[in-house]
Amino acid sequence: LATVSVLLLAGVIAFFAYRNASRIEDALTFRSLPVRSQLLVMLFVSSLAIIIFIALRNRFINVDGYALLTKIPRDVPIRGAHVTHDEILELYIHSRFWFYANQLIGWNVQQSYRVLSSISGGVYLFVLLALASLSVRSRSIIPFLLLAISGGYMQLFFGDVENYSMVSALILLYIALSYLALQGRTPVWLTGFALSVAISFHLLAGWLIPSYVYIVFVSRKQLSLRGIIGSGIALVLPIILLLVYFHYNGLPIERLLYNSHVSGPVRAGNIYLSPLNLDYYLEIFNLILLLLPAIILIVPLAFFGRFGSDKYTRFLLVAAVSMMVFTLVWRAQRGVYQDWNLFAPGMIPISILIAYTYVRARGLAYRLPILIVFLVPAGLHSYIWILSNHFFP
Repeated sequence: LATVSVLLLAGVIAFFAYRNASRIEDALTFRSLPVRSQLLVMLFVSSLAIIIFIALRNRFINVDGYALLTKIPRDVPIRGAHVTHDEILELYIHSRFWFYANQLIGWNVQQSYRVLSSISGGVYLFVLLALASLSVRSRSIIPFLLLAISGGYMQLFFGDVENYSMVSALILLYIALSYLALQGRTPVWLTGFALSVAISFHLLAGWLIPSYVYIVFVSRKQLSLRGIIGSGIALVLPIILLLVYFHYNGLPIERLLYNSHVSGPVRAGNIYLSPLNLDYYLEIFNLILLLLPAIILIVPLAFFGRFGSDKYTRFLLVAAVSMMVFTLVWRAQRGVYQDWNLFAPGMIPISILIAYTYVRARGLAYRLPILIVFLVPAGLHSYIWILSNHFFP
């Protein structure tokens, strides 16, 4: 009965939207404001979001999250931080933030993680607003935003006690800078540097390297040989310097070879790579729908040929395919649902691809009603899950 009621409500709202599509989308834009006012709106929305993220924080903590509650207090007094090669800067910043917060106001690891995860969510929304303002028409900004944040992957920012919130914000920053780079409005090397920083926070961002190769490839005519080499250096050098620094500060480089996910598939493929098991993949597909209900829109968008031939859409396609390969190939060692946050960052380029493609499709009067019919059940699907992990963990 509840499901039928939600669908009927979506239909009524969609009919109203169909009759008033132009006026609604005109009202839901902020790009007509002066630049300073736009920035103030973006800061206000991001700050408000941080408060909401903290207030409705995720009270479910998985196995790895519980381990951090003891590992960080154990290692910080001895080594200054608890770090591994898989997530160097994410762990380092969480470790140092906990140390100062604990010294000043007595916070435990759980409290410090929740605050930083929520702040990362505010940064994520700020970058998303900026990307929307830069990349889509004024009338499409709010539909773009609503579609992009309709997925359960947003739970990463509701105070999640794990190491995926900061890298998620950095992945989106890389995606936004890539738009500017492909427009010729920012240097390609800056995009590579942003990706390098994201990888330094968490290795899973490394699955986006093919998308950066695409940027360099399509920009090769504008780049000299020096520019191409510089783009490669911008990606590799920060990571090398980081590894060297931590090698002499408590994280020997040898561990990268025998105690890291980088070498994991070579050392023990049965542990790190997904099993050829139907039940496992059914759980993975269910998790994908939980993290990103909008993924079902890929089928009609592809069928009706809505994926554009512009460079940015192709970039997003490469990034989305790369992260989907990661989701399907990499094994959830803690169990699919325990490891939901491992796969959540991979949904970000896919969500941006869908939102960007959908709002640029032709037929304004039809797009908004269809979007509302989709967003009501999809948004409820995602945020009821998020709320349930706050009230009923």
